[in-house]
Amino acid sequence: MSFLQIHTLELPAKSWRLGELREFCQGILRPHDLEAKICHQVILAIDEAAANIIEHAYPSKNYEGSTFQLQIEVGEDNIRVELRDHGLAFNPPLLSRSEMNQVTLSKRGYGLKLIQKIMDEVQYDRTGQGENILTLVKYIKLPQYY
Repeated sequence: MSFLQIHTLELPAKSWRLGELREFCQGILRPHDLEAKICHQVILAIDEAAANIIEHAYPSKNYEGSTFQLQIEVGEDNIRVELRDHGLAFNPPLLSRSEMNQVTLSKRGYGLKLIQKIMDEVQYDRTGQGENILTLVKYIKLPQYY
C-alpha cells in the first residue's frame, strides 16, 4: 500500500518564526514513528535551509511582505521537502558525497554542507518567474503495521 501526505506552511521571512517552522515539522513527522534521530536531522536540515532563505534571499531586515513556503510530502519510502521563495537567486555549490568530505569551508557555508550530509538529495532551481525552489529528499523506511 502506498500513501502520500502533503503539508504546506507559508511564513514571513523572519528569523523569529523559525520556532513555528520546527514545531510544524515535528507535528508532521512525529506521527510516522520515524527514528528520533532521523526526525531531528530532517528538522535541522529544514531549519537551516529556511534560515538561509531568510538571510540570503531577503537580506534586507525590513523587507516587508517577504515570505517563503514549506511543503513536506511524507511517503512510504521518503520525505520530500520543498522550500520556495521569490527572493534573490542563489546557486549553491552542491557537492557529490565524496566531494563533501574533501572540501574545506570558510567560516560560512557549513549550513549547506550540513543539509547535504543529512539529506539524500538536494536540488536547487530558479524558475523563469523568479522563484527559488530548494528540494530536499530523505529516504526512509517506515514501520509496517499489520
